[in-house]
Amino acid sequence: MNIDLVSVTYKSRPCLADPAADILRIVQSSRVRNPRLGMTGILLYNGFHFVQTIEGPRIACNDLFAQISNDPRHSEVVAFEVRQIEQRRFLDWSMRLISRTELREIRPELLNRAIRRGELPERVDHDFALDLLVAPLYWRMVVRGATPSRVNLAMQSRAITAGLKASLNEAVTQ
Repeated sequence: MNIDLVSVTYKSRPCLADPAADILRIVQSSRVRNPRLGMTGILLYNGFHFVQTIEGPRIACNDLFAQISNDPRHSEVVAFEVRQIEQRRFLDWSMRLISRTELREIRPELLNRAIRRGELPERVDHDFALDLLVAPLYWRMVVRGATPSRVNLAMQSRAITAGLKASLNEAVTQ
C-alpha cells in the first residue's frame, strides 16, 4: 500500500454570490492547481451542498483540505471520510464537476469501476445500488445534519454489499 496516498471526502454548504460563475472558477482553478500538486478528485453539487473527494499525497491533501475549510465559498465543512488508499478512484480527473443530471448519466461508469474493484457484485442493478448507497448518506448528512463515522460508513458498505449479493443470489435461484 502506498501509505502517502490518501483520500478525503467532505461535505459543505456553498456560499456563492453567483453559483454558476463561482463553481466554474472553482473547477477551473482546481484543474490548474491539482495536477501541479498531484491531486485528483470529484466535486458533486446538488444546488444545496457540495460533496467532494480529493485524493493525492497526504501533505497536499491536508493542505488543500485546510484551504477549502477556510475558503469563504464553503461553510459547514465536515470531513466524513479520510483514509489511506492503494490507488486513486479518479485517476484521470484533476477535478471533475458532477451535477445531478450528469451523475445520472455517468452512474454506469462509476458503478462499473466499483464492480471492477470488487466493491459491488457484477450483476448489480445500477439504480438499486445507487439508491442503497446514496440514501443513507443523504439521510444522515443532510436530513439529520450528522457526520457519518468511519465505523458507520464501513458497516453501511458491508451491509449494502451483502444485501446486493444476497438479492442477486436469490434472483438466480428463483
